[in-house]
Amino acid sequence: VITYQIHNHYPEVVTEGIFDFMVMPCNDDSQVVTEVNFLNSLDEMVFQYKNVYGFDVTRLRTDKKFDNMDFTAKVKVRKRNAI
Repeated sequence: VITYQIHNHYPEVVTEGIFDFMVMPCNDDSQVVTEVNFLNSLDEMVFQYKNVYGFDVTRLRTDKKFDNMDFTAKVKVRKRNAI
């Protein structure tokens, strides 16, 4: 399992925000992503889409007021042909 953890602190209160997460393991000849879980301290839903360049993006959008935000992605990867 690969875990990405992010903590953002803002000196002023944020009243609306969009957070894009663009770092993910890929599926290729050497590995396959078998499970992905996202958590965030704002308790907002995340959604995934492909941007105009074809890259996968995980996005969180909120209109809640906050000055700290935590985001965690847990990704389970299975290696192919592992020795």
